[in-house]
Amino acid sequence: MKILFNTTFYVASKALAFKNVPGLLDLLGQNGLDIGIQYHTNKKCKEFVSSTATVERQLMSEEVHNTRFLCVPADGSTDKSTIEQGAVYVPYTGPNGRPTTVCSLLTLLP
Repeated sequence: MKILFNTTFYVASKALAFKNVPGLLDLLGQNGLDIGIQYHTNKKCKEFVSSTATVERQLMSEEVHNTRFLCVPADGSTDKSTIEQGAVYVPYTGPNGRPTTVCSLLTLLP
């Protein structure tokens, strides 16, 4: 399962199409890793990415909630189709005083 989560995380973090996952998993199989075939679909990739995102959001939320120092700057712009886009950055001190920043991108509806 760790291989499946790592592979789908790689695809999502590089903004690759989920349709690439079956080929990547086939390649891992050709290189000697026995992954099985039950998870070699776009739909399963989406499920793995969704599960990983849920856990990461929860961890990030807990870190931000437990921090002693944080700041919330925001910025926005309007594109040529007059759709307003926004970004909210949350720099904070993470575990062990390590500086960390998270960002959320927003589409603001009229």
